[in-house]
Amino acid sequence: MYGDAHPSGARRARAFLYTAAALIVLATAAAPVRASDPRLKWKKEWGPMVPHKKFSKDCSLCHVAKRWDVLRSDFSFNHRKETGYALLGAHEQAACLRCHNDRGPIKAYLSRGCGGCHVDPHKATLGLDCERCHDQTVWTRPGRQGQKVADHARTRFPLTGMHAVIDCRQCHLGADQGDFKALPTNCSACHAREYASAPNHVAKNYSQDCQTCHQPAGWPGAAFNHSGLGPNPNCMACHSKDFQAAPNHVALSFSQNCLSCHAGTTTWLGAAFNHAVLGANPVCATCHAANFAAANATPASRHSANSFPQTCQNCHSFAAWGPATAMQHAFVSAAPCYNCHAADYTSAPNHVAQAFPTTCLNCHTGTATWLGAAFDHAPLGANPVCWGCHQPAYASAQTTPASKHSANSFPQTCQNCHNFVSWGPATAMQHSYVSASPCYNCHAADYTSAPNHVAQAFPTTCLNCHTGTATWLGAVFDHAPLGANPVCWNCHQTVYARAQATPASKHSANSFPQTCQNCHNFAAWGPGTAMQHAFVSATPCYTCHAADYAAANTSLASKHAANSFPTTCANCHNTTAWGPGTAMQHAFASGTCESCHTGDFNAATSPINHTGQGIFASACSTCHTGYATWTGFTHTPSNCNSAPGTGSHHNAKCIQCHSTPVYTTATCTACHRNRGNNCDD
Repeated sequence: MYGDAHPSGARRARAFLYTAAALIVLATAAAPVRASDPRLKWKKEWGPMVPHKKFSKDCSLCHVAKRWDVLRSDFSFNHRKETGYALLGAHEQAACLRCHNDRGPIKAYLSRGCGGCHVDPHKATLGLDCERCHDQTVWTRPGRQGQKVADHARTRFPLTGMHAVIDCRQCHLGADQGDFKALPTNCSACHAREYASAPNHVAKNYSQDCQTCHQPAGWPGAAFNHSGLGPNPNCMACHSKDFQAAPNHVALSFSQNCLSCHAGTTTWLGAAFNHAVLGANPVCATCHAANFAAANATPASRHSANSFPQTCQNCHSFAAWGPATAMQHAFVSAAPCYNCHAADYTSAPNHVAQAFPTTCLNCHTGTATWLGAAFDHAPLGANPVCWGCHQPAYASAQTTPASKHSANSFPQTCQNCHNFVSWGPATAMQHSYVSASPCYNCHAADYTSAPNHVAQAFPTTCLNCHTGTATWLGAVFDHAPLGANPVCWNCHQTVYARAQATPASKHSANSFPQTCQNCHNFAAWGPGTAMQHAFVSATPCYTCHAADYAAANTSLASKHAANSFPTTCANCHNTTAWGPGTAMQHAFASGTCESCHTGDFNAATSPINHTGQGIFASACSTCHTGYATWTGFTHTPSNCNSAPGTGSHHNAKCIQCHSTPVYTTATCTACHRNRGNNCDD
């Protein structure tokens, strides 16, 4: 250990010596103390040897005879084993007598911690817990600077930036003596001299809280905090030199209120000059003479070369300067267009080759764009040589194979088809000028792609079927050469296959014959063509008309499927009239009347209310004879009927006399007492 040791007389040491005197201590544990061990020595620089009179009087327990400075060779002592207290770090190498002596009990010193043996150079300013910074190996620590920063971080003033690299003594004057007493943390406590010597700081009464503008990394790069100056700062107080050095500021008497142009306090750049103060007619050239001289985005925009006026506001505004600013030609109307646009004239198609006039406005209307120019063809006369200018147009004309001018040897008299108003490709083809050429010369591709033309070897004389040259549509095929029995199928297979306007007209599904002329003719094809049933007489009607059968339900009585009507349609229908006006053929119906006529029965009220009289619905044929009409019923005998107002039974119900559906018989005696043949009582 380093530092002064206090006198001590420990009972553990005495016990050790007494034990040694009895020669019973033979320790073999780690780090034993032997006679040659320097821990048993005493250095003269420590001063006089501390007394240890309280040790055993038998000096030979430790020393050899007649030599106080030599210990016995067989002397050994294990501190941890003998005392229960391990010596660590530098304490393990300390001389024994520096702790164990007559100065007092060792326990008293241990109770005071490190300060029991070591003088505190910090004078208690850093606390009594030395182990916060020191360990038992050495007072000084490896990596001093980095450890110093880490140690300082546990204080109220962590070291950052330049503070972390300076020597401790620059702040702690007693650092060499271990005096690190607390210091003020405000900047001015250390940096009053820098503040006093910094430009403007004292004169402008800058804040002494340096970190408002400066960073711990260094004085340079300070960002002045303008917010403390209020909404109307006196910029010139600090920036008069900047104002004088800025372009035009002094010469043009710019306002010294910097914020009128410069937005914010971060940078001078991006200033927006307030032109409003210059009035309606500012002398722009005063500031922008250099811009005027340098304006040359295009040959046409060279201000100086083209003698543009220096009244910049003619074309420019405060919002937009250019080069996208629209040119105001009205202010240069006295100058010929060619003065500025010679390069445009030279690069324009045909202008030089055809010696177009340089008076641009002859063809170009307005100054907004070159496009949309209308060439004045009138001076060329009635028969201009179009070819002179339009050779490329003639050569490249090929919107369709038919319009390939060169390939089809179209004449070069362009005016035959074109005019000055409309050129094309929508220009209508004037076939009269190519009448000597067969249609096929131009329209071979149309012929090849047309349905059936190649397969059926149609003639290539297109005008045989196509009338006129306006359109391909509306062609009329001349069937006459095919004779009375043409093989229609050859051309019309696809029509036959897809014919299915209704289920009944599905040609393939219903096996219609392929002799199309049976039903169709050259004048009318269909689907309005009348069906010729004679050619399908072998096919049952139901084959084609199953859907009609299933859908037949005009009334309850006509529901074919529900009433189990036979599928032999011809029983009731014919091929001329189908229905619903077709007369019902009851002879073919197998069901009872009530199967179809329940509704008629329930609705019958005159001359007899069927449901009110209790008539049986299953006995229609008893009263109604025939299928032509419901009327014609006559009760026999007539004096017994229940017709209103007549007969003695006019209020009786049929069921009172006729208890069964057999209405042809009834006996009076079923209701009346027998009085012979007189039933009228």
